[in-house]
Amino acid sequence: MTDFLPTVSVMPGQIDLRLLFPEAQRFALEVGFGGGEHLAEQARRNPDTGYIGCEPFENGVAKLLTQVQASRLRNVRVVPDDARDILVGCRMPRSLSCSCCSRIRGRSFAITSDASSRRVRSTRSIGC
Repeated sequence: MTDFLPTVSVMPGQIDLRLLFPEAQRFALEVGFGGGEHLAEQARRNPDTGYIGCEPFENGVAKLLTQVQASRLRNVRVVPDDARDILVGCRMPRSLSCSCCSRIRGRSFAITSDASSRRVRSTRSIGC
């Protein structure tokens, strides 16, 4: 798995959606993907959508990588960290603004720097 992660991981400052997904018609961001079941299933069902998943926990990243590799999903990239650098204020990369994301989905997240209050339950999609 350690050999596969570098082929699909991106860091927030390096996100250029057109370079990552040259054939994608739409883009989606999933924050806090857990074990990645939903993200992998959506990627299988929608091969013309480029998916970026953010997850700070290694076990979740490893589970998603297993699914991406087994299904040979070419439309998934992983930010193996939390999503604060992408979601907070002006630090959002221009290439990942709401004008180009067709869907942003949060599974279990909050935008805060206080680790003790970091998790807020939310399964709603944020309309962009």
